[in-house]
Amino acid sequence: MLIELLSRVVRCCKRTVARQRPQTKEQRRRLLLKIVFLLIVFLLLTWSTPLVPVSKLIVERLGIQCDQARYKDFVDQLCMNYTQGYIVGPLCPALCSSSTVPRRDDIRHLSIDRCLAHGNKIVLGMTMLRRPHPGDDTATGGEGFVEEPVVMKAKHFSGEAYRSHLDGPLGGITLKEALELLQDELGQSIKPQRVNESLVTDFLVRHHLAPADLTMSHRLSTAQLHTLWSLAAQEEFAMLLLMAKSEAMPELLGSCGHAYIVRSYPPPRVFNLLQSPHVAWRERVRTALGFIKLDERLATTPYGQLHLCDVQQGNFGIRPERSCRAGRENAIDEHGGGANPPRQALDRRKEQAGRRTCNTQEHTVDAIDVDITFFGLRMKDVMGQPRCDSDAECDFFDCSGWCDKWRRQCVDTRANNNMQAICSKIFIGVPRITGLLWNAPWRVRDKLQAALTECADITSMKDSRETAKEIRNILEEELRTLDAEGS
Repeated sequence: MLIELLSRVVRCCKRTVARQRPQTKEQRRRLLLKIVFLLIVFLLLTWSTPLVPVSKLIVERLGIQCDQARYKDFVDQLCMNYTQGYIVGPLCPALCSSSTVPRRDDIRHLSIDRCLAHGNKIVLGMTMLRRPHPGDDTATGGEGFVEEPVVMKAKHFSGEAYRSHLDGPLGGITLKEALELLQDELGQSIKPQRVNESLVTDFLVRHHLAPADLTMSHRLSTAQLHTLWSLAAQEEFAMLLLMAKSEAMPELLGSCGHAYIVRSYPPPRVFNLLQSPHVAWRERVRTALGFIKLDERLATTPYGQLHLCDVQQGNFGIRPERSCRAGRENAIDEHGGGANPPRQALDRRKEQAGRRTCNTQEHTVDAIDVDITFFGLRMKDVMGQPRCDSDAECDFFDCSGWCDKWRRQCVDTRANNNMQAICSKIFIGVPRITGLLWNAPWRVRDKLQAALTECADITSMKDSRETAKEIRNILEEELRTLDAEGS
């Protein structure tokens, strides 16, 4: 908890510095004094009450907390605006009504669980009651409905905050005209190489407008347009929209007003157990392979390379593996066993073959917090703005920068890449946070450590893609070894 809290404070400071880079030595001196002051306050809080957990002390004394009541007010405000006709959204009925009548397709009800963040941004954990899908292992609620965790997000508390971001018309235009404006806005805000018009049209029409309004000639109401403008003004929503069919980010389920809802993918469970020497090595290897696969997906999106600039354990999640149960059922056919094997032998073969089916594949890792994730053109805007005297001054979170010391200007090209950041921050780890591939078995430790060190080194002349391939080969060989050992 303490490490997470300190990490948030550091990221907040970095974001502030990135937005207002000190241009003179005097400004940098003042910034340094502020940072020293904050460190002194932190140390005083730490030493003043040794029996109280530091993270709890900071939360209580500095007021950094997740206000559950405020989040309930947020949902109440959304529902009031919906009932009064100021906003629209297919998930509004499920959010604002306790009726047991199924609402949008298979979603019956949405209920608040807990708030997941503090500050202006809204991140709210919820439970969605929906009809079951094939292969569901999730607990069922009343009348066969399935309870599934989801996350509601919004950039601002009030929908009125988005009016300054977009100057779109608030009435009198058709759905076709509105979608053209929205596609232009998406292209300007996150700057992909192109915008998939059919994807944007299909998703926004099906998930953010009422079915009766499907015709392109339909003139949109003020509530519909205000809802669409407020969604398009949020960079994370735009990113999730464009990546809707990928397995790199959480699935976007729909919206109510300016709030949008995504599936909740929990962080890899091994991250909570890395301090223990008994953490299953197989689980860590599978998760690491999932990160390598994620890097490949981000490098080959239809819209160009995606850059992750906030690489930390809590920003990634694991998709549920729906294929495992099917793998167990089909495993007998693949491995033989006669026409009528004994029941005990059949169960044993199912368990063994199913374990091989599930455990030899990598986990599917998603980037679940993409606030500061950028396509190439937008990355150039971010990296090329500040003046500098050193390379470190050009860093933006985990996106390392270069300083042209002759011009005293940050170069608009990122110095490292996603795989190098993942090797450094996730696989090797940072001070006081254990890396995912820490303390590997002796048979592979030296070879793996050398490859990870090479991968994390941004000054290395070796292509990081070759290094990533080398790490992947080492980890896949480890899984084969573990299978042979029956681990």
